[in-house]
Amino acid sequence: MKYNYICKLSLLKRAISPFFINIVVIMAIRKKQKIDKAVIVAAFAEMAKTKKIDKDLLQGIIEETLSLMVKRKYGNHVDFEIIVNMEKGDLELYLIKEIVEEVTDSSTQITLKEAQKRSGEVLKIGDEFIEEITLDNISDNFGRRLISFASQTMNSKIREVERDNIYNEYKEKKWRCEECGKLNDGYRSICGCGASKPE
Repeated sequence: MKYNYICKLSLLKRAISPFFINIVVIMAIRKKQKIDKAVIVAAFAEMAKTKKIDKDLLQGIIEETLSLMVKRKYGNHVDFEIIVNMEKGDLELYLIKEIVEEVTDSSTQITLKEAQKRSGEVLKIGDEFIEEITLDNISDNFGRRLISFASQTMNSKIREVERDNIYNEYKEKKWRCEECGKLNDGYRSICGCGASKPE
């Protein structure tokens, strides 16, 4: 009985860890709370450790996911920059728009009046207006569906990296068939002659 409980607990812990960042972000979005950066830093570190993913690779996955979110909402032609700093817990996205008199494309342009209202600075037509999107205001800019899409995309990319890590780990381990003497890769459990891998 105690063994089953321990097994279920460890399986639950493994299942939750890749989704930890998403849960923290979604809970904060729903409650309109400010997101604690220390929690995000801890979640990044925990995910990198438990999933055996390099922090730079995890950072790249997050940047790519945010990029897909922006392109899905605003189109491929939008100008933006993404900053992900896992040591500080920063996830920032900057949409760069051109200030114009009359807007023809709302994803790349903004009126002078609107830009001055949002920034509080003196601007002129032809300048660039930079709209900052952080974790605190991400739900205002992207809807629940796009955030859910990003969550699913990030989780599938993490699973893909995990599969590659497992494959590479077992690919290195060769085994020799006792019947035919052939050397097989570690990820194969059956030899070409039909014999099973010895335990």
